[in-house]
Amino acid sequence: MNKTILASIVITALVVGGIVFWWQNAAWSKEVNRLNNEIVDLRQQIAEGQPEEPQEENGDEPDPGTEPPDGTEVSQKPKAGWEQYFPNYDATTLEGKSVKEVRMLLGESPVLFKNIAVNPEFSREIWVYRPYDEDPTGLYLYFKGGSLVNSRLDEFNSLDSLLGDTDFWYN
Repeated sequence: MNKTILASIVITALVVGGIVFWWQNAAWSKEVNRLNNEIVDLRQQIAEGQPEEPQEENGDEPDPGTEPPDGTEVSQKPKAGWEQYFPNYDATTLEGKSVKEVRMLLGESPVLFKNIAVNPEFSREIWVYRPYDEDPTGLYLYFKGGSLVNSRLDEFNSLDSLLGDTDFWYN
């Protein structure tokens, strides 16, 4: 009786093992064939010089942690002629301009705080330039929803004061 039980266990194990092996082998073969076909398609597209999908533009903002757009140089100072846009310490003629327009006029900011929201209307940014060599004055630009809403020329003493401005960040 022991031999028949042992034989049935061995035969069952071999049958089940064979079925599992065959099933896995078929699944892997399908996946390998699919991947090989995809590789062939990609090689043909490369040979023809056509990408599979066009690269999406990311608006006018680079991804966080990436280099600024080509041709843009980060500098402590805004571009030459920046004073014409700031007739006094707490007003600007650039109010209402988009981030892209201000970047084109003033250059890439060396200090940037950004709060990105799912709804772009609630996104916030603060840019800070150091326009003078021997003076601790900072040029602060405040953006809400991608548009410049406020600016000021004031002493640049710390970044804590920018982060603690709850009226700007939450309203």
